[in-house]
Amino acid sequence: MEKHAFHVWRYGAPLLVLAAGAAALWPFRHQLTAEAIAAFSPRQTVLASSFLVGLYALKSLSVCFPMSALTAAGGLLFPFPLALAVNLCGTGVAQTIPFFLGRREQGGLENPWLSVFLLRLAGASPGDVVSLYLGASGTPYGTYLSAGLLGGLPRI
Repeated sequence: MEKHAFHVWRYGAPLLVLAAGAAALWPFRHQLTAEAIAAFSPRQTVLASSFLVGLYALKSLSVCFPMSALTAAGGLLFPFPLALAVNLCGTGVAQTIPFFLGRREQGGLENPWLSVFLLRLAGASPGDVVSLYLGASGTPYGTYLSAGLLGGLPRI
């Protein structure tokens, strides 16, 4: 029985983290707009960049936090080249955290780079859930991040 409990915890912990994040943010979902994020952001460039990347990290644990609002807030806060850089960095953080949560159990994909790229390009599934799956599938992190950022670039 103890071994079974370990397996339930091992597989359920990442989903529990995502569910807790979603539950914590759900009451605020209507206030999570690009304008509200930009208005609440610090005015100094370095602090605003750190704040926005921190929100991307929080988003990665929530499923319900709107990534598009973060991307748009970056566009409101920074000139285009810096907005692109900050949003790419934030997207990398948002893809990394659930990926490593999913690493608790590994399987395998036939062509990891193409699978990641197509999943990110399509954007049909919640990104955090996709990240958990790809981490669990044993996708190498470098392959995952490069294909994920390239596949997500059109939306950024």
